[in-house]
Amino acid sequence: MDTTRYLQNYSLEYGTKSTEFIFSTIIRHYTPPEEYMRATFVSSLSLKRIAKLFVSEVEFTYGLNPIIKILEDDRNAFVGGIRIQEYFPIKIKSETLRQIIPIAEAALYSEDMESEDFDIQLRMGLTFGFAKNSAFQWRNTYGTVFRIQDSERELRRRRFDSEVVVIF
Repeated sequence: MDTTRYLQNYSLEYGTKSTEFIFSTIIRHYTPPEEYMRATFVSSLSLKRIAKLFVSEVEFTYGLNPIIKILEDDRNAFVGGIRIQEYFPIKIKSETLRQIIPIAEAALYSEDMESEDFDIQLRMGLTFGFAKNSAFQWRNTYGTVFRIQDSERELRRRRFDSEVVVIF
């Protein structure tokens, strides 16, 4: 029997000038017998809409949680999530700084959709776009992650991210 683990990524994309639709899934094939399953997967469905003043994104995620299947006597558990993001590109008439882009994002994630426990992530920030078409970006965001468990809210993480992105 072949014991090689491998991942397969499938994606389908459709786009127009103002709308982008993406469906993707990753499937992991072969898991050792002690993990009780042959394949696990996670899928994502996203929609991006570009309007005159803002850009909206919504993404749904769904998949099989292999950890719960291993730990809880071969019980199937499914992960699920939703992410909503809005950003507002502001063009700047400068040779160096071309855009400032305020960003706001909210995401909800559950490790087990049968449970009432879930995580909420809230994020906001600014991206500074340099060069033609903002091909060089400096992204700065601040975010928090809360765990809602048994109707109690617990702050799990605060995070400030700063990254440089070059778009080719």
